[in-house]
Amino acid sequence: MNNPIQTIDGSNTLFSNKYNQHFHDLKTGAIKESLNKHVIPAITLKKDAKVLRILDICFGIGYNTFSTIYYILENNLDISVEIYSPELDE
Repeated sequence: MNNPIQTIDGSNTLFSNKYNQHFHDLKTGAIKESLNKHVIPAITLKKDAKVLRILDICFGIGYNTFSTIYYILENNLDISVEIYSPELDE
């Protein structure tokens, strides 16, 4: 297991030896990247939906999934969420 690497927003990421890159952009931050690239655009696009179905390819360390749940709860959104997330890593 790799050691956590702190990103600019104070959240941690890991380095993938298999793909020779970090899981998240160190200069953006793992949480900020998750919210700005994945969560907010998806919820904005489906703002009138009652159910948000997300295919989160490669769960990794879970930032996209957990940030989605956090965003929905923090903003008191009246939406249910179904997240499907296949993962290659053990």
